[in-house]
Amino acid sequence: MKRIALIGASLVLVGGMATACGSPPDDASKDDFCKAMESLNGVGDDKDKFEDARDEIKDTGTPKEIDGDAREGFEVFVDALDDVDDPKDADEPDLDKDDEEKVGKFYEKYMEICSSTPDAPDTGDLEDQLDDLETDGLETE
Repeated sequence: MKRIALIGASLVLVGGMATACGSPPDDASKDDFCKAMESLNGVGDDKDKFEDARDEIKDTGTPKEIDGDAREGFEVFVDALDDVDDPKDADEPDLDKDDEEKVGKFYEKYMEICSSTPDAPDTGDLEDQLDDLETDGLETE
């Protein structure tokens, strides 16, 4: 799943914690938030693309649905991204158990919100589509 890879790759890119200079907004639209998070996908080792994606995430912030521990997890995530100078040299962050749990809660909310945006693939009628496939002439074992 593309979004799982995004978060996993993002967390691998980060190399520690830094204190944020102010908090990112907490009133972003769901679409803007999902687009900002998606911007990290595929940056690879490109420092400029990584910095642009990191800035977009910080400037966009989260929708109001991400609150409590999930919001704190987002802030941990952003703080860790802030500490990365060059994505090709970044190490996995050293998070304590509490921060790991908060980042996990953020990730759950991120998946919940972004998998239900208009751009997300519609898999609701997948079973019907599979039933409609022509299987005449296919060999089975």
